[in-house]
Amino acid sequence: MQKEVIINSESDAWFQRNKDVLIGRKDFSYLNQVLKYINSGEKVLEIGSSFGYNLNFLVEKSGCHGYGLEPSGQAITFGEELYPDLVFKQGTIDSSDIFDTNFNHVIIGFCLYLVDVELLPEIVFRVNKILEKGGYLHIFDFDSKYPVEKDYAHDSRIRTRKMDYASLFNAFPNYFTVEKKSWSHVEEKFHINPNERCSTTTLFKEF
Repeated sequence: MQKEVIINSESDAWFQRNKDVLIGRKDFSYLNQVLKYINSGEKVLEIGSSFGYNLNFLVEKSGCHGYGLEPSGQAITFGEELYPDLVFKQGTIDSSDIFDTNFNHVIIGFCLYLVDVELLPEIVFRVNKILEKGGYLHIFDFDSKYPVEKDYAHDSRIRTRKMDYASLFNAFPNYFTVEKKSWSHVEEKFHINPNERCSTTTLFKEF
């Protein structure tokens, strides 16, 4: 399974490829949709947190408590030194009950497109288990109406899958789409090229 490739090599490689750019990031406007739902003191988990650059921004702006789940050991080591107030765990959400607490917010940031399709039901189960009733789920990913697979540019052993991942949760009656913002890697709006479409979808878990 490609999960093993990501855990053993690609997660560290992704961190090394992107570290310098992400450290210098100044524009976090893409997190505004998430930020407006977070209250001081709430617990926020980011799945695929890398070294915590998104989490640190949310903590500074809202006063929340930030938790990161990340397969890259190198990213976690770097994040713990840079942001000592964040709590990191190494692993993937499908594997086990890594945290002994539930969360008011769960963010899945651009990692579902790399997940083995066989693991998606388990991921939905695990996320639902740790997200509090009355909590919010925020999904950043490519936005494709139909599933589209292609080779991963950085490792031929990995296939990417673009699809509407929010639909996996909306299949259940206790999830409600609050809002969805379309954007792309080249501009902050809907893109006419389907290969460039991304979105941020916020869902509410009903009481």
